[in-house]
Amino acid sequence: MEYLKIFTDFARSIEPLDDAERGRLFSAMLAYAESGQAPQLTGNERYVWPTAQLHIDRETEYVSKKRQCGAMGAASRKAKESTAKQTPAPSGQKDKDKDKDKDKDKDSSSPDGEEKPRPRGPYANVYLTDRDLESFRAEYDGADQLIRRMGEYLASSGKSYQNYLAALRSWARKETAEKNRGSPRERPAPAPRDNSWMTRYIKGQ
Repeated sequence: MEYLKIFTDFARSIEPLDDAERGRLFSAMLAYAESGQAPQLTGNERYVWPTAQLHIDRETEYVSKKRQCGAMGAASRKAKESTAKQTPAPSGQKDKDKDKDKDKDKDSSSPDGEEKPRPRGPYANVYLTDRDLESFRAEYDGADQLIRRMGEYLASSGKSYQNYLAALRSWARKETAEKNRGSPRERPAPAPRDNSWMTRYIKGQ
């Protein structure tokens, strides 16, 4: 054993000994823990030696069992790792793994490698990429309000669009056209009436 463990209750056992006897006892304990050979003690420390030897033997046995368990556990882990490396995964499992990888790729980007549209609006049902959203906001002043209205329409009707940016632009054009039709048009000022005939008529009377 490479070390010597002594519990505090051992102090009561060596309390009757003087310093010299304690020194010889501890030296004997260290030698026994290292070599396993029992010392030849002649002083009063020989009366405490059986207790000390019992503690050392128990600790030695505990350390030995602990090392054996650790070695067995390490060997078992290595065997499992080796078996896992040598055993090929079932073809069905490989297909599942490939499908998972494909799903991850679909979640992160569209088939052409571009950014995938994300849900927008209070109902999270208007799908636009960040670039599409910025572009539409630059084109149309009421972009966010129109996205909200489209989301309400889709949520209430259960419909969807193949291209939400194109649909929003179509909505924006129709809304702009309706606003223009509803505003009063400037009418030309009426031409002044020719009342000269009335003046000639009155004078003729």
